[in-house]
Amino acid sequence: ATTTTAQPGAFIKKALGTCERLEHFENLLAQAASAGIGSQYNFGCIDALDGAAVYEMSGSDYQKFDTHNPLDAPQGFLVRANFSLTGKSKKASGSYRYHRANEILFNAVKNRMLDYRFVIRKMARDIASPQINPYPLPWQESYKEAPKGFVMTENSLNRHNTVCSVVIH
Repeated sequence: ATTTTAQPGAFIKKALGTCERLEHFENLLAQAASAGIGSQYNFGCIDALDGAAVYEMSGSDYQKFDTHNPLDAPQGFLVRANFSLTGKSKKASGSYRYHRANEILFNAVKNRMLDYRFVIRKMARDIASPQINPYPLPWQESYKEAPKGFVMTENSLNRHNTVCSVVIH
């Protein structure tokens, strides 16, 4: 296997060392796709000239979602979780988080509250899930047999295994 198709880490290393613009990254993706990278990956890409996109790659094809395309990003931002919009699987384990993040961001834009502080203080710390919406905090109820006030965060934006959040502007 070549550097572009061997492993995601080798691919990313090559991209970081050779790509200045989104077009360069797309050329690298096309090479990997024609070689049949054979798996599913999502890549977020910000270039040196104000380009930003998410690429969903599957086997021998990829789909670009561009922040400058109003069809892809009507509000100027893209949201992703650990699934792809173009995937064929019926089970999208990150779909609740994707929809929750979009809802939070759209409301922040509508209310003119969207900035890096909002993302870090509100969105990245959000603990609502399909099972529990504990807001307003402190939550005084219980979930199943858990102690009063316990919030299950397995499916929330700030999950039980979240280790960091990042904002790039």
